[in-house]
Amino acid sequence: MMKEPTMSLLEGTNLRKTYRMSRRTSVEALRGVDVSIAAGEMVAIMGPSGSGKSTLMHLLGLLHAPDRNDGPAPGLRFDGVDVTTLSDRERTRIRARSMGFVFQSFNLVPTLTAEENVALAAEYAGTSRGSARVATGEALDSVGLAEQHVAPGVQHELQVKAGRSETGRAGARPDLADIGEP
Repeated sequence: MMKEPTMSLLEGTNLRKTYRMSRRTSVEALRGVDVSIAAGEMVAIMGPSGSGKSTLMHLLGLLHAPDRNDGPAPGLRFDGVDVTTLSDRERTRIRARSMGFVFQSFNLVPTLTAEENVALAAEYAGTSRGSARVATGEALDSVGLAEQHVAPGVQHELQVKAGRSETGRAGARPDLADIGEP
């Protein structure tokens, strides 16, 4: 991964995404979007339903790749690295190491306790199990769930509170937090 100097943590140029709905129907969700986000900057992506907000978030979060169409090639750089040339595995490593996500649907594992659900993200990011457990305890305490951290059945409370904290990424300290729609 060749890293080039950049002032932006995340930079996208000419981002495009088209979804094929059927043989004859496709939806152009993004058409030539440019975006630049500096480290520490807070950005809101706003628009009416169907305007491409979620699609843009998926591209910026490295969950999907931009389409390559006619015209200038799309560019997407994270911390100076051109991520459009990386494999799925390499993009997954960047997401696990450097990004935090809070989705509209929290997709918690129902058979795990709140503590185990929170620690899972940190362990995926490469945090040791011991460090993940310490950070998980601190994160759950910060949202008032310390007493319930080993009890199953606190998933709803965890979902509500995760959107207001780093709980979903305990121990991972992301460089970029991708917060979904309210």
